[in-house]
Amino acid sequence: MMKEQFTQSLGVEIDDPLYMDVTLNLNEDETFNLKIDAEKFKADVIAVMKNHIDDIIAAMMEQNGLSMDDLDELAKGNGYDGEDAFKQALMEQMETEMDNSINLDDYKDQLEISGTYTVDDKTIIMKSADGGQDKITVNDDGSLTLVVPTDDQEYTLIMTKQ
Repeated sequence: MMKEQFTQSLGVEIDDPLYMDVTLNLNEDETFNLKIDAEKFKADVIAVMKNHIDDIIAAMMEQNGLSMDDLDELAKGNGYDGEDAFKQALMEQMETEMDNSINLDDYKDQLEISGTYTVDDKTIIMKSADGGQDKITVNDDGSLTLVVPTDDQEYTLIMTKQ
C-alpha cells in the first residue's frame, strides 16, 4: 500500500519493508484488544523517505529536465550553502508535510479495537464492538495472517510475535 503511495506522490519506487507495531491480546474470557502504534509507523515512513532522499531528489530533478549533476548549482541558486543543506531542508519539509498530512485523530477508532473472538482449528474470528468481523489464520510457524480488503484490492498482513 505504501509502495503505491510513494510511487504516486514522489515518483520513486521504494521496496523497503515497513513494519507496524500491533499489540493483540487474546484474553481467556474470549475478549480481545488490538492496538496499533501509529506514531511509530508514521516515524518509520518518514525514515524510509529520508533513506531515499537521493532517489526522490533525482525524480524531482528529472521532472524538471535536470540531472543530479545540476543539484549543487540548483541548491546555491535557491539560497542554500550546497547539496547537503538543500537535502536537509527538503527532508525537514517532507517530515513536516507527512506529519501534518497523517492526522491520527481521524483514525483513532481504527487504531484501538476491542471485541470478542472464537477459535476454530487454525482460525480466529474476531468480532469488534462496532460489528466488524475479521478472520485471522494461525500459521504453522505461529504467525498470524489477516487479509484486509479495500475498495480496489486486498492487502495481506502477517503478524509475528516480537
